[in-house]
Amino acid sequence: MYLELVPPKCELFTDRLEITSAGVIPMGLSEEDFFKGDSIPQNKELMRVFRDLDLVEQLGSGIPRILQAYSPASYHFSPSFICITFMFEEALQTTMQAIPQAEALLQFCREPKGRAEIQTHLQLKNRDHLRKAILLPLLEAGLLLQTLPDEPTSPKQQFVSAPGVLAKKEEV
Repeated sequence: MYLELVPPKCELFTDRLEITSAGVIPMGLSEEDFFKGDSIPQNKELMRVFRDLDLVEQLGSGIPRILQAYSPASYHFSPSFICITFMFEEALQTTMQAIPQAEALLQFCREPKGRAEIQTHLQLKNRDHLRKAILLPLLEAGLLLQTLPDEPTSPKQQFVSAPGVLAKKEEV
């Protein structure tokens, strides 16, 4: 990524910060490797400078540290760039307040649950309402994750609370 001539694009919105970086996950690494923190420096000289200036703790520690506060759903991978969206705490709180069942659903989904289980737990009759008014906003906010993100309409799809979401809510 650092070999590209295109600098990262940072966009500040009222509810989030988006950083788009030209480039892709290094060849030989999968998204799973990326999220584990496996790293192949693209510019060894730049890494040496960062290390000499104490700007990095250790190679590959950044992504796992980001994932302590934000879910993997915050990342968007394309064939030519990687974008990460950092939602602001106020936006997360607003999302939680806008969806009355959000907290109950996130507590219930500490372990993966299917749509029917969630619908029964929340005592909702309308499947479409659950999807549009509750699941989609929580997924878009990164508070809820799909166990099969590449197959969003799979009958085997389950939902789980994003790591750290419940801890953030309990701190407030």
